[in-house]
Amino acid sequence: LRYSQVAPLDMFSEKNTGTNMPAQVDIFADGPGDEYSFLFMAKGGGSANKTFLYQQTKALLNTGSLEKFLEDNIKTIGTSACPPYHLAIVIGGLSAEQTLKSVKLASAKYYDDLP
Repeated sequence: LRYSQVAPLDMFSEKNTGTNMPAQVDIFADGPGDEYSFLFMAKGGGSANKTFLYQQTKALLNTGSLEKFLEDNIKTIGTSACPPYHLAIVIGGLSAEQTLKSVKLASAKYYDDLP
């Protein structure tokens, strides 16, 4: 991986750390037993993650409104990220933090085997 992690110097400027640090490491326990499963997500590839959080009302939760909302907002991404694209949409959540973590895991296909 090329070094692409940056750290702030002040409010308006940043500098490449040259080490890909600081790293974010999350560890989860998935149940009983002596085994651990790790999900490794490397940052890089030329572009940062394009993540958006929209906090809307329940009025959006009908087919017509939701489809229009998604179509309008997905179009705004355009070509601003590097392919391949992974689109993950999470509706609901107890907090913004939990919802964004769910989006990250969904974009890594962590939930693909759920019923």
